[in-house]
Amino acid sequence: RSYDPDSSMSYIAGFFYSVDQYNDADVSPTYRSNERDIIYIDSYPAIYRDTYKEYRGAISTTAHELQHLIHYNYDQSEFAFVNEGLSEVAEYVTGLGTRSAYGYLSDVNVPIFRWSRDDSPLPDYSRASLMYNYIGDRFGLTNLKYHTQSSSKGAAGIEDALAQSGYPNVTFGELLHDQHIANIINDRSIDAKYGYVNPARKYIW
Repeated sequence: RSYDPDSSMSYIAGFFYSVDQYNDADVSPTYRSNERDIIYIDSYPAIYRDTYKEYRGAISTTAHELQHLIHYNYDQSEFAFVNEGLSEVAEYVTGLGTRSAYGYLSDVNVPIFRWSRDDSPLPDYSRASLMYNYIGDRFGLTNLKYHTQSSSKGAAGIEDALAQSGYPNVTFGELLHDQHIANIINDRSIDAKYGYVNPARKYIW
C-alpha cells in the first residue's frame, strides 16, 4: 500500500521478509524469493516527504530489521517477544534511541512473553524494549550476542545466554524480579541490578 499524506493511516517503516531466505523454486506460487539477505526500508515518508528530510527513523529501522535477519539465521521459531526485544535493543546499542516505556506501563498485567496479534502490538513493543534494555545494560553486549545465537526459546534462551556470558547462577525468575525492582526505584547506587544505564530510562514511571 502506498503512503497517502492525506490519510490518517500509518506507514510501514521497514521489514524483514523471511521468504527471501529460501530458493525461489521452493516457495509458494503466490510468493517470490529474491534468494538474498535483504531488509526493506521505507524512503517515503521515512526519509523524504515534501520538504521534510530525516534519516534517523530509517536508520533505527535498519538496525531493528537487521537483527531480525541475523536472528533468522540462528533461530527461525523464537518467540516474537524475544525477537522483537532484541531488535528494539539493537536500536539502542547503535545509538539510535529507545522506545518509551509508556505503552507497557499503561497495562502491566500481561504474561511476559505475550505478543498481541489482534490488538495493537505497541504495548508489547514497549514491554520488550524495556526488558531487553535492562538485559543489555546489566549483562552487556556479549549476552545479547549469545541470546541471538541461542536456539532455546523464551526463558530457556535467556538463561542459556546468561550462562554463556558468565552469569550461570542468575535464573530467569531472578532477572525478572530484579528488573521489576529497577522499574520502580531505578537507582543503581543501591545495587547495579536495580537500575538502568540508559539515560532515557531515568524516569520510567
